[in-house]
Amino acid sequence: MRRFLESTAFRKHSYGNPGTSFVRDEYKTLPFPFESVGSLGSEGEPLMLEMKQEASFEVCVGVIKSWSLISTAKEKGVDLLNEGVVKELETAWGGAEVIRTLNYNAFMLVGKVPN
Repeated sequence: MRRFLESTAFRKHSYGNPGTSFVRDEYKTLPFPFESVGSLGSEGEPLMLEMKQEASFEVCVGVIKSWSLISTAKEKGVDLLNEGVVKELETAWGGAEVIRTLNYNAFMLVGKVPN
């Protein structure tokens, strides 16, 4: 997965939504002008939550296909997740029948509106 995300073909295209940069930055650069409420994440210091899901290779590819960058590129005639890439990912996964644990990182910011 890391190799796919760092590949020249993937990185050279700018089909993503500009707001996704906040996700890539783990919300650390997201402007959050609210008063901190403690250890639940604040501007520049989001709380990271790790979520896990058992999934098949098909589910993993479905998640990747749902990314705005992938669908926008495809609409513009660029298939970042072409058959060759999917086959390479499947080989790295260990085969289509293998169930693996996907780790999703989510980031949380909590604040209150100043009076």
